[in-house]
Amino acid sequence: MDNVRIGYVSSIDYKSGTVQILYKDRDNSVTDDIPVLTMNGEYSMPAINDMVLVLHLSNGGEMGVVMGTFWNDSNKPSESGKEIYRKDFSKDGAAFMKYDKDKKTLYLHADKIILENDSKKVNAL
Repeated sequence: MDNVRIGYVSSIDYKSGTVQILYKDRDNSVTDDIPVLTMNGEYSMPAINDMVLVLHLSNGGEMGVVMGTFWNDSNKPSESGKEIYRKDFSKDGAAFMKYDKDKKTLYLHADKIILENDSKKVNAL
């Protein structure tokens, strides 16, 4: 049995942080719920039909972890460059954070931005 596979997200349980994966190359078989890897607690679930990399554990075909999405013909970076770090918060580019090392500039883009701590709140339009 292959331990590393590429599949497509067929269903999402947002509350539990799990997805079911469709394997087109395995007679359209669908897994049970599999957890999505978090990067130190970051919450960002893949979308339905996203192509994902899945690591199946050696103790059973259904036991595994979705490692995440990856760049491909249908999932291209919204921006690229050697000294660019960009984190998109939405698939349509409506909200993102970007750091341009060459310009030494941090960009935060959204329709509305709220900065808040225990004692102060700042709204930016």
